[in-house]
Amino acid sequence: MHAAIPPPRKASTWICDSCREEIATIEEGWVEWLVRRVGDTWMGHGLRLVHHHSHSPASKCQYPQQAKHRPDDSVLLDLPLKSLLGPDGLMELLRMLAQGELPQAEVIEMIKRLHIPGYEHARLDSTPALAVGAIDLN
Repeated sequence: MHAAIPPPRKASTWICDSCREEIATIEEGWVEWLVRRVGDTWMGHGLRLVHHHSHSPASKCQYPQQAKHRPDDSVLLDLPLKSLLGPDGLMELLRMLAQGELPQAEVIEMIKRLHIPGYEHARLDSTPALAVGAIDLN
């Protein structure tokens, strides 16, 4: 007997990369990443979508504000979720990608999560669906 596949969720919500709880509104979402100096250049890493501290279930979803609390003393950069949505948001993410500000895979995944309807929840639901044979990657 196959396990039941969870019902689809609303397409206009996201999942917090920190607490794994739903980000129910645009205002609740925050996109952040870290940059650190490597030689003469700044290298970004850790791009993630989280609850803004004012909406965070435990007020701990965002990276620590002070560099002394981050393992590599990196600098925190962040934007409200709404600034990366729509055509202007997509252009900003594509600019980051083109200029190599963050790892390519991280930016591409964020583009998918924010700009492909249903992708955010489908990416999380695909593992159970694969396990029960409901979908096939081929």
